[in-house]
Amino acid sequence: MERVPLSVLLLLVLWLSGAAAQSVFQSKSKAHMVLRAKRANSFLEEIKPPSKERECVEEVCNFEEAREIFQTQEATLEFWIVYTDGNQCEPDFCVNGTCVDQFQSFVCKCRPGFDGKFCDQRSTARNCSKDNGDCDHVCMDSVDELSRTCACLPGYSLQDNSRTCSPSATYACGQLPVTKSSDNKAFKTLQPWLVGGEVGKKGESPWQVLILNERGNLHCGGALIAESWVLTAAHCLERSTKVSVRLGDYERFKAECTEVTVSVSEAVIHPDYDTVTVDNDIALLHLASPVQFSTFIVPVCLPSRRLAEQVLHRNGTMTVVTGWGKEDENKKYFSSALNFIKVPLVERGLCSQVMLNNISENVLCAGWGHASRCLRGRQWGAHGHTLPWHLVPHRPGVLGRRL
Repeated sequence: MERVPLSVLLLLVLWLSGAAAQSVFQSKSKAHMVLRAKRANSFLEEIKPPSKERECVEEVCNFEEAREIFQTQEATLEFWIVYTDGNQCEPDFCVNGTCVDQFQSFVCKCRPGFDGKFCDQRSTARNCSKDNGDCDHVCMDSVDELSRTCACLPGYSLQDNSRTCSPSATYACGQLPVTKSSDNKAFKTLQPWLVGGEVGKKGESPWQVLILNERGNLHCGGALIAESWVLTAAHCLERSTKVSVRLGDYERFKAECTEVTVSVSEAVIHPDYDTVTVDNDIALLHLASPVQFSTFIVPVCLPSRRLAEQVLHRNGTMTVVTGWGKEDENKKYFSSALNFIKVPLVERGLCSQVMLNNISENVLCAGWGHASRCLRGRQWGAHGHTLPWHLVPHRPGVLGRRL
């Protein structure tokens, strides 16, 4: 075997060492593309107090690290929304208020005297003390009662003016899926008693409930207020609580394919109901199974007490009363179709002059003419002007809708 000269071996070793060096070591600029240069005192990193500048600006921090910096959940979330989503308050669109950044959105907190999504509209209401603060549904005073905030009932969304509520659900409470007839014959001026009503259009009172006795006959009326609850009068349950309810009905003696009959699992009568004065004449029926809302089955809205007292109970307000009442005072039988009568609210003092018993705060009077033509809600159902319809709280047997 021939010997390889020593000089050749030496050259081979030098070439291999150079190639190895090139594959392991990189230039300083290339190395910094992969590795961050160590900061000064970085070996003390773990014993230093948390720092927003060091951990979230110089580096990218996670939520846990941010929580250590800001200590509280609220402060951390306020920072984290801007840190991960950007500041939605830049630019600031709030004309007369303060912008509050939220995830992919913002909210304007308006100064007193201003309303609207961008606080660009002057408000006529400073608080909720008058006309429900000009709010469609719910009015909430600030702690100092120098400003107010409007909110909407479930199934509705607040509009840009921060006062108006529009339905956002298919069967929002108090809405009429069926458009009213143009001639509106059901609401012409009629006698105030619960007789002589005009036949309305099917679906104009989708919360109307027909309460049936044990034999399945008409017993009373009521209003659907939730998928499992019906409100009615306590006097309807004096003799027996064994009742059932029929919803989506219009013609009592016709099968219309819209009716749903549900048994009642529990009847709850107001504990202070007085059978003599008929005070607190109100009761709740819990349905054995929840009903499914449809074009002809929709719940009526439950207003706040403030809305009911400041807006819905104004003297002279025209109300619509509905039910399967008698078409004539002298007739023996009740109407087969759902009837409507339009009557105005009457000042309580006027009714008190002719009633045998004192009129309490729990009674709503309505009717025409002299005091003897007052109406105390008993067998019929709904009242109001424009949508959405509301049930008036603490008022026996009377339903209502917002002005």
